[in-house]
Amino acid sequence: MSNRDYKDADRLVRTAWRRISRFADRGDRNAFAGPSALAETAALMRITASGELGDATRQHRLLETLGWSCWCLYRAAPREHLPYLQLALVYFETAARLGNTRLPEPLRSGFAVGLRHAADLWGNRAHATLSSVAEPDGPALDEAVELLRLAIAYTPDQNDPTHASDLTNLGAALSLRHHRHGHPGDREEAIAILEQVAARDDADLPSVLTSLYHLQLRSEPPPGAGTPYAPAVTAQRLVDSTGPEAPERAERLIYLATSLGRAAERSGRTEDLDRAIAAGREAISRSEHLPEIRPVACAATAGLLHDRFELTGERAYLDEAVELLRAAGRMPPAPGLDAEGLLRALATLLADRYRGFGAPGDLDEAMRLAHRLTAAAPPGSDDARQARSLMARVLAFRFENIGELDGLREAVRLMCEVTADADATPADHRQLAVVLRKLHERSGSREALREAIAAHRTATAEAPEGEHRAAASSNLAFALRNEFELSGDRHSLDEAIEVAEDAVAATPENTLDRIDHLVNLATALHTRYGHFGDSADLDRAVDLYRQSLAGPLPSPDRQAVSLTNLAQALLDRHRARRSDEDLTAAVALMERAADLLPEGHSLTPTALAGHASALATRSSGDAPGPDLRRAIGLLERALAGVADDDPMRSFLFSNLGRHLRDRFSETADPADLRRAVEVSEAGLAHTPPESPVHAELLLNLGGANAHLFDQSGDPAARDRALDCWRRAALSPTAATSVRMTCAIAWARMSARTSPGSPDTIEAFGTAIQLLPVLTWPGLPRTDQERMLRPTMLLAGDAAGAALDAGDTALAVAFLDQGCSVLWSHLLAARSDLSALRERDATLAGRLESVRRRLAGSEPGSVPVSGRAVP
Repeated sequence: MSNRDYKDADRLVRTAWRRISRFADRGDRNAFAGPSALAETAALMRITASGELGDATRQHRLLETLGWSCWCLYRAAPREHLPYLQLALVYFETAARLGNTRLPEPLRSGFAVGLRHAADLWGNRAHATLSSVAEPDGPALDEAVELLRLAIAYTPDQNDPTHASDLTNLGAALSLRHHRHGHPGDREEAIAILEQVAARDDADLPSVLTSLYHLQLRSEPPPGAGTPYAPAVTAQRLVDSTGPEAPERAERLIYLATSLGRAAERSGRTEDLDRAIAAGREAISRSEHLPEIRPVACAATAGLLHDRFELTGERAYLDEAVELLRAAGRMPPAPGLDAEGLLRALATLLADRYRGFGAPGDLDEAMRLAHRLTAAAPPGSDDARQARSLMARVLAFRFENIGELDGLREAVRLMCEVTADADATPADHRQLAVVLRKLHERSGSREALREAIAAHRTATAEAPEGEHRAAASSNLAFALRNEFELSGDRHSLDEAIEVAEDAVAATPENTLDRIDHLVNLATALHTRYGHFGDSADLDRAVDLYRQSLAGPLPSPDRQAVSLTNLAQALLDRHRARRSDEDLTAAVALMERAADLLPEGHSLTPTALAGHASALATRSSGDAPGPDLRRAIGLLERALAGVADDDPMRSFLFSNLGRHLRDRFSETADPADLRRAVEVSEAGLAHTPPESPVHAELLLNLGGANAHLFDQSGDPAARDRALDCWRRAALSPTAATSVRMTCAIAWARMSARTSPGSPDTIEAFGTAIQLLPVLTWPGLPRTDQERMLRPTMLLAGDAAGAALDAGDTALAVAFLDQGCSVLWSHLLAARSDLSALRERDATLAGRLESVRRRLAGSEPGSVPVSGRAVP
């Protein structure tokens, strides 16, 4: 080296010691946090590697500096810079041979006994620290981790048995420190170390695998389909390493059952769940004489059987789960098994069995357990909160089956108490929202729905990222869709779609949760299509419904819901596009849905109604008679299967009235017409005015009364028809297409019976004013034109009515408004933005972009036509 090179090396050494002093003496961790420290240390290493170090003093100084630099780099970021620990030991050892070397305090004891024995010394001291007290405190754990890292770094022979022991102890120390302080880096490092130990021939495999399993179970979320779940793989290795008669086998089988159950819950793989149940059952059989294990095996297997019931709907699984929980409750308490949790689980399963199969004894037992838990729980405790939540759930189930509104109100009160607690969880807020929504559905309380939406928002905001946040978002979307159906406020529906999109995006593929979220999103899009007519919403809804049926198959009732929804969307698409393929598929899907459900199932009326809708749509073909007769019969069966206060009766009354009126048009049988009037009036008496179905019932009743007027000439029948259509046309919550149909019917009947009257002018004016709403600018042009087809003669008829009334100016206005709907949209999209641009240039730019998109001229888009717009 030249003199200049020596000077550069000396400069680097001085700079390094300034850093070392800041870090070691003043505790400044930033001294070795940046890239410059790494670069300077690397430069010193290159000088050392060149071998041209000068005299012994300079060599010693350089090696000592490198030892300290590597040590400080390691201490600044132990996990990221772990290789620097071994380098520090090497440099300190070499420097010590050349002269007296200043060492970091943790290394002095090892160097004092001689480096041959240093690893043993550090490892033994760490083991003594971990073993000396039952629960080592934070500093003791930090010291043990440090010593074990030193021992591992300075063990020259990786096959030395003490190396495996030190690795195992380090994994245990990191695991314990993670458990105490929650640092994820400790957990991940411990997992990596224990995986390394488990691959060694000299490892205590059962002990290592047990520790690794528990760490992985807390660390890794279950994967989607096709990806092995690490805890399940480890648990299987653990079981395989255990003899068939070994007493430890039962506990290890519980590990396997638990991990496979978690994997199945997210992936939807029924084979994983079946393996989990088999492992749980074997654990029960092998723990007959192990009182500390058997109740745990029964409880774990009961949970898995409940999951299997939810997938298949087979009662045998639920019955077995209930009996296992009862058996676990009769056994002596097992260490770590929550006795109150067992009772809560049993009450929940009994409530589920009552809900699905209607055995009153199950509900009574669930109520007794809920009362027992509530009475036993200390006031203000977590047990008390959970007991009240359980009681609310049982009361809600009882309400669903016997309609006891006071019980539902009590459930709301209990959940309000639960959520007022500072320790309330997102699940508590979600439960409150569910019971409030039920109260709204039965009582019509708008306040209950608003409070339900607020509770769903809280649950969504407080839920952790991932599956829990997705479930909360999906529930919020459902409630917002209910709000839209009451208020007609499109913002609520758009927000419902937005949060439902979030739920789908946050849920792994091929999971049962994703199926639910896909159906919820598809239903919101389908609803928006029904009210605003954008065919893109309908096409996407069809695609999402199909995706929900392509994944893991849920229970029969959930399959039936998805099949019915898909079929209904295909029917709507058939009506819009006259697609025979969609109609044929819809009829087949509705039949499959109806076949999946037994008579008496709570969802059977929904499936029957869907099947009837498909048959009635097909009845407009060449052979309407048999299909329409069968559709009416299915709806009569559905009506007989729902309670008098069930909101679904409104929907059934609406469809039955419409189909009876259609059959009257074919057969002219007065009995059909009388029955159509009867069911439509019953539906109106049952349906709140703000419900969208209310307008559909008015449409049907108006049509039936119009037929009566045509037959008898009775002015009272005409007046009833006009009143029904008028009320529906002016309803703010009805679908725009229904309002338009009613407005046109009102206008034409009035023009036929009292031409030029104020009522006729009002009716035509209402219809003309609905045209821009029917074809709102957000629709694609093709959908706007499709929505206008049924109104082709409206402008001319309205102008004729105005002329009959002697109002020429109004006739011209009707013609202008009725014939220039799309042109008016185009002009509105081209108004001058100068004033807006002066006040808010950003907002003006965004509006201009929206205009271009609506006009199909966004930069980069392909024009539909080569002709310019005049």
